[in-house]
Amino acid sequence: MPVYAFCKQISGAEFEQQKAESSQKAMEELLEILLTDQKIDEKDRCKKLKQFQKQYPDIYRRRFPSAAEQSKADKKPKIKPPLLNIKKTKTFSIRN
Repeated sequence: MPVYAFCKQISGAEFEQQKAESSQKAMEELLEILLTDQKIDEKDRCKKLKQFQKQYPDIYRRRFPSAAEQSKADKKPKIKPPLLNIKKTKTFSIRN
């Protein structure tokens, strides 16, 4: 007995969303390959990463956030040391 499979028709907007998601996922995988492949010479790796950064700045920024974006994301309160934590030492004088 033959088994039939049918595809569900999707809207144009849903197709565009799936296309964008799959493209971005593929570009993220490419970036990871550029970073982890041991066969690529270090000079070529830097050149390709700079080219990737120019072509896909949003994907590159997600992988390597800048210092300003990183500080916004952290938002941890910084613990400051007490201002007057100096111990007073007994002064020496000739008269005592």
